Amino acid sequence: MPADRLTPASSPAEAAIWRVLAGDDLDTTAGTSGLDPDELAAATAIYRQAGRDALSANQTGSWQQVYLRFPDWTRAEHSTATHLLPVLTRAEHSGAITEWWFMRKHPCWRLRLRPGHGHDAITELTTTLDELAATGHIDAWWPGLYEAETAAFGGAGALDAGHRLFTADSRSVLELAAAGGTGLGRRELSILLCGTLMRDGATLEWYERGDVWDRVSAERPLPSDIDSDRIAAMAENLRTLTLADTAPDGPLFTTGGPLAAQSGWATTFRDTGRALAEANRTGHLTRGLRDVLSYHVIFHWNRLGLTARTQAILAHSARHAILGPTGHPAAPRTPSPTPAFSNPVSAPGLDQAVIRFPLIQQGRHFCGDLPARVGLVEEHAANSTRYDDADRRINDASVAWNLAALIAADCAMPDLAEQFCLAQFDVFHQSWPLSGRIAIAGLQPLVNLARLAQRTGNPQHCYDTLVQVDHAVRSGGTVDVAGRTIPFDSFIAPGGDRDPVEAWLRRTLREDGTRALAATGDWDKAADHASGYDDTPELLHEARQTRIIALARAGHRDDALRLIDTATTTHPWHHAIASCLRTYADITTGHHDPTTTNTLITNVQAARTAAADPVMTLFRIRLGLATAHLAATTHQREADLLRIEAADDAHRSGSAYAAREVLDDHADRPSSPLRHVMALKNLAASAGLQQGTIPKQLRGRLRTATQQAAGVLNRTLTMADTFN
Repeated sequence: MPADRLTPASSPAEAAIWRVLAGDDLDTTAGTSGLDPDELAAATAIYRQAGRDALSANQTGSWQQVYLRFPDWTRAEHSTATHLLPVLTRAEHSGAITEWWFMRKHPCWRLRLRPGHGHDAITELTTTLDELAATGHIDAWWPGLYEAETAAFGGAGALDAGHRLFTADSRSVLELAAAGGTGLGRRELSILLCGTLMRDGATLEWYERGDVWDRVSAERPLPSDIDSDRIAAMAENLRTLTLADTAPDGPLFTTGGPLAAQSGWATTFRDTGRALAEANRTGHLTRGLRDVLSYHVIFHWNRLGLTARTQAILAHSARHAILGPTGHPAAPRTPSPTPAFSNPVSAPGLDQAVIRFPLIQQGRHFCGDLPARVGLVEEHAANSTRYDDADRRINDASVAWNLAALIAADCAMPDLAEQFCLAQFDVFHQSWPLSGRIAIAGLQPLVNLARLAQRTGNPQHCYDTLVQVDHAVRSGGTVDVAGRTIPFDSFIAPGGDRDPVEAWLRRTLREDGTRALAATGDWDKAADHASGYDDTPELLHEARQTRIIALARAGHRDDALRLIDTATTTHPWHHAIASCLRTYADITTGHHDPTTTNTLITNVQAARTAAADPVMTLFRIRLGLATAHLAATTHQREADLLRIEAADDAHRSGSAYAAREVLDDHADRPSSPLRHVMALKNLAASAGLQQGTIPKQLRGRLRTATQQAAGVLNRTLTMADTFN
């Protein structure tokens, strides 16, 4: 058949050729078209060669494309991994092909091939593809034209990096299929790989990664049957994955790790992220970095075989894990942060950042409304009457007194709080000498009075009182408190158990004493004091934290960083505190590079996730707010989002203490956005915080409960045989 018969678009011969190329039987097609089978075979060969010639003349970067149609779409990956992957691998090793990758677009896979020098990739694969068609592994195949999405992927240079990722990703997907998968699901593995691309590679900060997921979400709308509760539930699971350590020597991808077989896969994602970030930094990226990364995520998911529905759920859940519900403000699509600065920074925000330090992961009891709090005092007082064990009676009665004083202090009624403390102390004082845990209960009201001094704005007096109490217990002498001078010569019974008392005082001085000195602003003195009471100086506890801050404030950055680097960090919160202190030292001494905020926020979010227990709510909020003040120096948007997260956390907790922490911080920065302001104010008010009064009925209940507790203490303490 002459070649010119192929020219007219409406030619029956051309239609017959396309049917053969699409997989129809040649003899049958020739018969139904009125053509000679030999001539149709020759024409088909000519048509195919002409297509190849045209592709060779017009393809971008010498890439070639083949369409593969499968008889069973659900078996396409298995067939490709089993029958085509070995052929492609051999072609790579021989130099016939340098790169290859695929995309899935029903009803075909599109196989893109870059031939080696002097080779035609399609010619190299023709025999194999024909055999696959003959054996039924594919329905048909034919060449096509690859039109690279150069602009979408950030320009020619960025697309070169993209092609390297496409190739490694395609090979890894098929190898995963051939191996029967891995212990981790594809969706979970994908989140780790995308995190490697964004965080380890492109060094995007926490909220910048959230913005990438936001862009992916815009391309993958949620199905109507997926509600926000399902997204929120999945976000909790994905949050752990978004914070996972995906470094080459980390626990996942290192030799012997659960994903060691996928380490090369992760390396390519990491390298691609770095290449794109470098192109962006040097002005060679023709599209926004986060836009380009979002396209890489979508293309990766296509190669991985995730359905559009799965992609949508993953994208929205990952976005939620970082930015919260869609009602939260998504990160604006702005350029990268400003360059590093080299001048020391003096800002109120830095003082606000460290005012919460030393910051230790410790639980804090829930603070409900005022009637419930008074009810708790009554409960402990009543329980103290029911126990046969003297220690339990004294413990519950003491807790009732301590809570009553705390409520009065919280309600901004220091005189009432002082009355409760002194009355409690007098009950124990009249039973001196004491010993062991009973002696601790007897000292607690004096410590509470010291804390009250700090609450009312005199942290130095708090510190002085604590030191006086410690000295008096250990060596005798007097303690001046609330206008009274109390001699301590007969406090401990002769031969009494002093060890628990001294250990408790040591802990109190380490915790309360150090914080009192820090509140005075004398960080050097706070560090010196803490070093005398901190039994774990190698950890980032009171002594090391205060010393680092003191060194940074004095301009000794290297010494501060050395203390951070040599600290023993065994928990996520240790890493978070280390990042906070490193950032503080850098900013304070004028050496901060804004890109390190990525590590800071990532470590803080990991610590917040690890401290998910409700009793850790206040710690999570304080850590988040401290980080917000540090991040605000160069990343105001991220700082605002951290404050929003803290407000959400406080609102969910229902604890007035958490609400107060957020509101006090907001009072210092009223221009910063904040959610749930009225709800948080109502929470604080319902608990009586800073109200200056306690309703008469509730105050009467407090006095009745403390009197009941006093009666229990008096009766128990007078039983001399209980303590001797």
